[in-house]
Amino acid sequence: VNATISLRAGTNTIIVKARNDGGSDQDQVIVSYQLPVKKVPVVQITKPANNSTTSTPNVRVEARIEHIVNKSGITFMVNGKRINGFNYQRGIFTADVKLQTGKNNIIVKARNTDGEDQDAVMVTYIVPQQPPTVQITAPRNNQTFEQSAVQISANINNETNKRNISLKVNGKSQRFNFKGGKLTATTTLNIGKNTISVSVNNRAG
Repeated sequence: VNATISLRAGTNTIIVKARNDGGSDQDQVIVSYQLPVKKVPVVQITKPANNSTTSTPNVRVEARIEHIVNKSGITFMVNGKRINGFNYQRGIFTADVKLQTGKNNIIVKARNTDGEDQDAVMVTYIVPQQPPTVQITAPRNNQTFEQSAVQISANINNETNKRNISLKVNGKSQRFNFKGGKLTATTTLNIGKNTISVSVNNRAG
């Protein structure tokens, strides 16, 4: 006797009976059926930490992924853009990412026939500030004038905030204009030697 039957979850009793003019007989077996365990993917980004901040433009992304055989079941997104350049071996995901200035949203997704999962982290990239530099372009050092009113100009790099800049003539603060990295001012000199100084202070120096 051959037959195909559907089992129910748990214990199943199968009985085969036979009868003819000489009598009857039967036999039975007990079999158990367990429903297949679904293996839904599990994704956990281990590096970088969520809501972290970095001053370097490149970051290594690492993640642990369960129940995914190969990289075809993985989707990698950075700031809404799909990235195919990543490695996946034995449950370990790695990728090198170039960050944009500000916040960066990093997502790793995994999908198989049983379901899907994803993890995401936010990383903020802050461009490191460079120390400011100052160069007074006018007047020249040790220059002599026959009039008291003179124009002052200076080039300032790595600073955009006027509040961090100071112009002094003979130790006294002076008003000035600052735009596009250039300081300009007009001042009145004293008779004799005059000291003109421009200073810049920010977090970098």
